[in-house]
Amino acid sequence: MRRPRHYSPVHTCRPRLLLYLLLFLKAFSEAERTKLAVLTGILLAGGTLPATILTSLFTENIVKEGISASFAVKLFKAWMSEKDANSVTSSLRKANLDKRLLVSI
Repeated sequence: MRRPRHYSPVHTCRPRLLLYLLLFLKAFSEAERTKLAVLTGILLAGGTLPATILTSLFTENIVKEGISASFAVKLFKAWMSEKDANSVTSSLRKANLDKRLLVSI
């Protein structure tokens, strides 16, 4: 089933919008970051978002303050509650993030 033509810009814009939100995690409160992490994990599990958006978590300013690590833990908990570990690692491997995450730890 094809989607109506007027939905396509919204669908292609969503990952870019979330990418920008993840770049500015510092501006959100802890409660808002938790909600965003859970939402991101659910959208990743459903295949709505590509795993490549996780590259924004490697930004130096949010890594240095530990925001990135706590966000990633919440995100992966939500993702793992929706999908199994093989699915998550497969998505990370396709986005070439599996080795990069190991190095960052």
